[in-house]
Amino acid sequence: LQQWTLTQALEATTNTSLEISLGLTPFHVLATSAALKQDMLGCLRAKYPVEILFHKARNRKTMLDYLLMHTSSKAVQLIRMVLQKAVMDPISEWGVTEKCTSELDHRL
Repeated sequence: LQQWTLTQALEATTNTSLEISLGLTPFHVLATSAALKQDMLGCLRAKYPVEILFHKARNRKTMLDYLLMHTSSKAVQLIRMVLQKAVMDPISEWGVTEKCTSELDHRL
């Protein structure tokens, strides 16, 4: 198994292919990193479409699957960021009342 740094993973991806070794995206690499970084997740979220958060590697795991298994307490904030982008942002575009979305946001 080849190990990738986050920088190598970002450089390896292109606009035509979001996959690197073993079907991992830069999000997968970040989620499995020993040093979880919120700012890096923010940069990745800005660069890639939300659909990449649902991408499954060859072992059928998403980036969120890896974050949920992570032992670092820093994973909690990254999980919140992923859920915000993948769940709350699309819901806000549906025209749902602010009261409903703020209740959901509070539960996240």
